[in-house]
Amino acid sequence: MKNDKVGIKPEINNKHNPEKSGKYIKRLRKELGLNQVQFAQKLGLSQGNISDLERGKYDIVLSRFIEICKKLDFDDFDKILKK
Repeated sequence: MKNDKVGIKPEINNKHNPEKSGKYIKRLRKELGLNQVQFAQKLGLSQGNISDLERGKYDIVLSRFIEICKKLDFDDFDKILKK
C-alpha cells in the first residue's frame, strides 16, 4: 500500500532558508483558503508540523514544495514564489 503522506520534515540544511520556506508554505495555505488544521489534514500531518514549518523551524527544498503543491492540485507556483 502506498503511503500518501508527504514527508516534509527533513533535516535543516544551512544552504536553504527555513524562514523563506515557511513563508511559501503559509502563502500556499492561505491561497487555498485553509487554516492550519485543514491544511495539515490534507497533507496527513499535524497542525503543529504546519506551524513549525511556517515559523521556519524546518526547511523544505523547492522540489518538496512543488510535490506538496501537486498533491493539493495547485499549479500557480509563481503566485506563491514571487511575492
